[in-house]
Amino acid sequence: MENHWYVIKVPYGKAMQVSDYLRTQSVRTFFPMTYRRGDESRRLVPVIHNLCFVYDTEASLRHWLEEVERHFGGAAYAVPYIDRATRRIMIVPLVEMERFIEGYKIVGTDAVWLDPNTVNFSPGDYVRVTGGPFEGLEGHIMRIKRQQRVVLKAGNLLAIASVYIPTALIERIPEPQN
Repeated sequence: MENHWYVIKVPYGKAMQVSDYLRTQSVRTFFPMTYRRGDESRRLVPVIHNLCFVYDTEASLRHWLEEVERHFGGAAYAVPYIDRATRRIMIVPLVEMERFIEGYKIVGTDAVWLDPNTVNFSPGDYVRVTGGPFEGLEGHIMRIKRQQRVVLKAGNLLAIASVYIPTALIERIPEPQN
């Protein structure tokens, strides 16, 4: 069986603990966090509270879901996230997920998180940043809050936008195939 990026759903806000537990078991996971500004402070919070990404085979994923239930005593049972369109376990394409994780590492807390269903990409808008702190970042270009930004998507669940990128630091490139 082949490894894929699967999405798992963990109720009761326990996704970060499940992600941490799986990492201690040498399972590759991704659980994005962002800073939320409060009245007088800012705190680190999950981007999506009840979802975690796991890179593994489907058989191994099912094994780890059983282990999570045993480890947490049923308080944090995890189940595969089912794609409503296909009615199958959601898989995020490897290239798309890897690109998203790299972009997340570069953009960090300066990201603007978006609903990916509102991000309308069209062919020919794929770009690479050629200079500055985001050099090497690849994604779709669009305007958000009246600023030009590079946007990355992870399936139909997440989209992240960089801070403003000047046109002089962007080059149009062919979009890689997943």
